[in-house]
Amino acid sequence: MLERAAEPKRTAMLTAVMRHLEAKAIDEALDRF
Repeated sequence: MLERAAEPKRTAMLTAVMRHLEAKAIDEALDRF
């Protein structure tokens, strides 16, 4: 799906995924403390 997407859309999708994963990692780190 990413390979067929136009460049601006691909960049936006990857940015959204990275932000989601970053937020999830922060939440899990805070839960451990």
